Amino acid sequence: MNYFASTYGYDTAPLQSIQQTELAYIGAIAAAGIFAYFLLPVFRKMLDDRKAKREKNAKKNRIKDLILMKEIQGEIETEMREALIHSELRSKKEGEPSA
Repeated sequence: MNYFASTYGYDTAPLQSIQQTELAYIGAIAAAGIFAYFLLPVFRKMLDDRKAKREKNAKKNRIKDLILMKEIQGEIETEMREALIHSELRSKKEGEPSA
């Protein structure tokens, strides 16, 4: 008795009856799968990098605005100090008796 010898029959007729349009559909599905597997992560990374760059630019602009506000505040304080000095000098001149 031979246990290793076996005969299996496989019907290849369904595979041979595949039409060209069916092969095109299979190719399109395979191409979409390859696209999804390889290119979508690259696209995702590109979007993440763009988002990080946008956030970085927003932070830079916020820092620039804060610096500008600090400069404006310094100018306002200087002008207020000068206005107070001028008003004090004017009030002293007005308070002096005329000769």
